[in-house]
Amino acid sequence: MFDPTIFDNIKVVLEGIVYDLDLEEIIQITDRKDQVDLASMSRTYSIQFSKKQNKKINAQCSLSTSVEDLSMEILEHDVQQPGCKLEVNFVIDFVGQSIDEVSNQAQIIEKTLQKIWDNRPHITQKFSFESNQESVVLIQNEIKLDFKRKINENQLTDLEALMDQVILSLDTLNNKVN
Repeated sequence: MFDPTIFDNIKVVLEGIVYDLDLEEIIQITDRKDQVDLASMSRTYSIQFSKKQNKKINAQCSLSTSVEDLSMEILEHDVQQPGCKLEVNFVIDFVGQSIDEVSNQAQIIEKTLQKIWDNRPHITQKFSFESNQESVVLIQNEIKLDFKRKINENQLTDLEALMDQVILSLDTLNNKVN
């Protein structure tokens, strides 16, 4: 019989937590992807959502695993502990703001997230913008929280607390970002 992998078990629990929050109308799910990359034999699951009252800030939880981790687990090799990588991402759309205004917001975002997450994840911000001949129309800030470690079934009970932190981050960013 087939035993579910670490990836499958974590995915099911994470998905259940997020769908419960959607059912309770705390968030609204806006996208979901479950992909297998046949070239690298890796798997990725991501689920994106926003607060119902503010859709200019989106959050995304992304879970991924590699062929190395899958093979270690399936073949029961004890060389390393197999697991998955979990990332949390936020995307903020700034409409009609200057690059300087958004740059100032970036510092506020960094400090806010470091405080909420107790300086644990490595935070990066990546900016892109759309413009027409007259002005910049949209600046988008993609914020990535990278925990720089693998997780496994031992952290399943931590996923609810993680989602509480994601919701707190969304609420706080909604209040602090113009």
